[in-house]
Amino acid sequence: MSDYSYLFSVALLLLTPGPTNTLLFVVGTEIPWYQGIRFIGVEVAGYLTALILWRYLVVFLNNTAPSILLVIKIVSALFIFYLATKVWRSAKKIKQNQPSIRLGAMYFATLLNPKALIFISAIFPFSHIVEPETFSIVLFQFVAVLIPIGALWMALGAKFAVLMETEARVVAYRVTSIVLGGFSLYAIKSVLIQ
Repeated sequence: MSDYSYLFSVALLLLTPGPTNTLLFVVGTEIPWYQGIRFIGVEVAGYLTALILWRYLVVFLNNTAPSILLVIKIVSALFIFYLATKVWRSAKKIKQNQPSIRLGAMYFATLLNPKALIFISAIFPFSHIVEPETFSIVLFQFVAVLIPIGALWMALGAKFAVLMETEARVVAYRVTSIVLGGFSLYAIKSVLIQ
């Protein structure tokens, strides 16, 4: 397992805005970094759970019940839409040092994040995920890339909060909500148009 070039693709995909990064950004605008670290831990737990489940489910469901994969994608998209409405509503209730995003919502947003499926099905080398030993190394490397990127998204949110007044933060929450809604609609469209 000497080829680590796939980690560059992992980093690029993790850096792209998505449901989890958007939520980390919002958390970064609301609470100090030392309180937000737990959200990065929840992100790690959500991704690890998703990656392990997708590893087993993709192979099994793709061969036996492909329609279940469609249902999973639709449920994921609906949950992201729910988060979009939650962020939209929370824009009016901006409070310092109190996150509008709960740990459970962060976990499920990460668990249902379509990026996990992309990592398993397209980015991680198949030879690395077949054997438990090499898959555990891949997961360790993934977490080593994930943590600083999650921290970066929270830091961006914190910097944004310092620079912007409450009115601008409301606009940022609304934009975040629209971005999440866009992810949700795109996910639903991709399921319906296959």
